[in-house]
This record gives sequence, C-alpha cells and structure tokens, in this order.
Amino acid sequence: MKLKRTNMETTDLAGPMATKSPDKSPADVLRTFRSIAPTALIPPLEFDLEAFMLTPASTSHDWNIPTYMYVIQSMEFCKVGISNNVARRMIHFRAGNPHPLPVLATFRFGSKLTALLAERTTHGVLAQYSIGREWFHITPELAVNAARVVTEATRAVRKLHHKEVAAKRKAWFAREAERAAKLELVS
Repeated sequence: MKLKRTNMETTDLAGPMATKSPDKSPADVLRTFRSIAPTALIPPLEFDLEAFMLTPASTSHDWNIPTYMYVIQSMEFCKVGISNNVARRMIHFRAGNPHPLPVLATFRFGSKLTALLAERTTHGVLAQYSIGREWFHITPELAVNAARVVTEATRAVRKLHHKEVAAKRKAWFAREAERAAKLELVS
C-alpha cells in the first residue's frame, strides 16, 4: 500500500494486510479483521447496524457530509481522528505543536456517522497503546494498518447492510404486491 505524505513523497508500508486485494468479499474482509483484532472490541454479527444508522443524531451536526478518518504522527506518537476538512484540522494542530505532523493516511467515508464508527473501532483496536484520548504510542505502520483494516471492515459491513436492506425492501414490496392482489380478488 502506498501512502502520500505531506511533502508528496510516497512510502511503502508493509504489514499483515498491507496489500489491498480488490477481489476480497466483504465476508473475507470481516474474517481477516476478526482474526487480527481483539474479539471483545468487535461488535457481534447480529449488531443492528440499521437501527444504529437510523438513530437520531444531535441536530447540531450534519451527519451526511463526507468525512475523513486520518492518521498523523508526532514524534513517536500517532493520532487517529476524523474531520471533514483534514487540511484545516492540520492547521489547528500545527499551531500548537512545535514538531512536524505528517499526515500518514486519510480514509474517506460517505458520512460523518460512518467515519465516527470507524474511528471509534480503530481506537478500540489500538486501546492497549493509548496515551490519552486519540493519541497512541505505536509505530506509524501499525497505526495506518489498523486504520486501513478497520476502514475495510466498516465498508464491508456497510455493503452487507445495504444488501440486507435491499433484500428486506424486496421482500416487503413482494408482500405488499401479494396483499394488494388479494384485496383486488376480494373486491
């Protein structure tokens, strides 16, 4: 996997999931994720993502805007966070930090809610390395690989969720068509 840093140089990162395989199914990605992440931190398969996605959120946030999960490095520490504008966020970080803060990776999500789910899952996976809130005492490679694996797993769950929702809609329309046909026969 190649990552662009802020100075536009490209770096190769190796790790257990460093190469992205486009032919992996969502179930394969989830199996890989479950094999490398602590079991207690992974929501069970019966986790009701649909209910989670439909839960009303605070009205002060626009939850449907594209949002990025980013990984930055400051000396031997890495931070995993989210922002809808990573460049603006980096200006804020650099204002109060005398050390260079390269952006190691960014992962785009279609909504803030999905990005928040991925960010919190990544924080859970890296919890043993936490030094407080969103900062971790780990190598940049481990931080990026963990964020990437969680991102792939989150996207796989979303794909499975969309397939389930589509199947439920199809079944609902079939039931409604059947009910409508019965009503026409009765009248």
